[in-house]
Amino acid sequence: MRYSILTFSLAISLVACGQSGQSGPSGQSGKSVSVKDGEGKTRSVEVTESGSKRTVTSADGVIKAEGTQGGKNARFPAYAPQYPGATVQSVVDMNISTSVKQHIITQQTPDTPDKVIAFYKGKVDGTGKKSNEIQSETGLMLFIGGTSPVNMEASISAMPRPSGGTSVSIAVQERVGK
Repeated sequence: MRYSILTFSLAISLVACGQSGQSGPSGQSGKSVSVKDGEGKTRSVEVTESGSKRTVTSADGVIKAEGTQGGKNARFPAYAPQYPGATVQSVVDMNISTSVKQHIITQQTPDTPDKVIAFYKGKVDGTGKKSNEIQSETGLMLFIGGTSPVNMEASISAMPRPSGGTSVSIAVQERVGK
């Protein structure tokens, strides 16, 4: 699971930053990236892209993502609407596995992480869904419908930006198939 989270984080970073490497067949570009995992082992991932589509392949599997800039294709769940006054920065749809998809919306607001999480906690609590708030080294997170990334329905993170304000990410997890 640790490696899947690493691959997921890398995929989000690459989609959000729009990094690419050498041109490959059929207009695709590819880049091999090596990173050290939490145990100090070197892990390699291959990233290919074609337009707004990116594929991250590692020994643990494949993640396919498609991202757009701005609010196009943003699907906010009723319990997690767009934050008031926030600007949508990107939207990413990912196939984590054959049974799990994620829809991730990134927003920016001048408000503090505490204020953002309080807003969303109020919205979630009003629906009767369970939520679990945690403080991390980089900001605040709210898990919805579960207590961790493994069993959550969604998560909302609020991270302070170096230039001020807060970066807000809403990741909605959908189980498909069985």
